Amino acid sequence: MLANYKTVAEVEKITTARDNYKSQLETAQTALKEFEGVDVENLKSEIAKLNTSLKGKEPEYQTKIADMEFNSVLDGAISKSGARNATAVKALLDLGSELSSVLHEFIHWQDSEKYRQKFGEITDYNAYCDYLNKIYAPKV
Repeated sequence: MLANYKTVAEVEKITTARDNYKSQLETAQTALKEFEGVDVENLKSEIAKLNTSLKGKEPEYQTKIADMEFNSVLDGAISKSGARNATAVKALLDLGSELSSVLHEFIHWQDSEKYRQKFGEITDYNAYCDYLNKIYAPKV
């Protein structure tokens, strides 16, 4: 039973990814209906345009997923701090700016703790940066 357990953040991430794929599929299907009876050369140019359009949407979807993950980490940090009302704490934080430096440093501290638990002390900065790139590169 616990093997199939997913946290709310994981379910939201999966749901968002599914919705993104549904949206892409619907866009492609709608576009394909428009191509019935169209000559092949025109079709090729339209397909190229659609592929470019889909590639342009990918960063938007990645940003949404990154925001959800950030909010999940933030909620976890707020609950660990013992705050009773996470919404009130978030309202007091300046999340409209780039990242609050305190939250940003807290996330880096969590990453470094995970690295230390897995590999020991950070002695090779390049290895640590490679570790961070493996975690975040697919998400950015």
